[in-house]
Amino acid sequence: MKARKLNLKTLDELIHEVNQLHEHGYDKAGQWDLAQCLDHLGKFMTRSVHGFDFKVPFFLKLFGPYFRKKALKTNTIPSGFKTFPALEPRTDKSEDETIQWFKNIVEEVRQCKTFHPSPLMGKMDRDTWIQIHLIHSGLHLSFLIPK
Repeated sequence: MKARKLNLKTLDELIHEVNQLHEHGYDKAGQWDLAQCLDHLGKFMTRSVHGFDFKVPFFLKLFGPYFRKKALKTNTIPSGFKTFPALEPRTDKSEDETIQWFKNIVEEVRQCKTFHPSPLMGKMDRDTWIQIHLIHSGLHLSFLIPK
């Protein structure tokens, strides 16, 4: 099964997509289920609001501005990269529990005025951070095909 194209434009669209996948079910075109995707996305969002607790190798930082610019221009992020250990999804939380936790984090993102710099992409303004979160979310949720 192949991933779908998913272009999320707002945080409300993101929450709607999560609700649809949860309520109507999905088939996996990738490795992670909905709870794992949301755990990973939520960990990244949390760190953008509260601060990152890991660093990236220097050579990756060199590509950060290019990566950010390309993601914003194409509204996509390439798949297939291994995530940082701190962002690996947990598997011990229920889908219901993870969804509620994720919705709370999305609300924090919505209310946040100043975000912390990304260890990869550096400092970004609020609108850019939200767009990066939507692009990142679209990537992962694109591997869950609605039923």
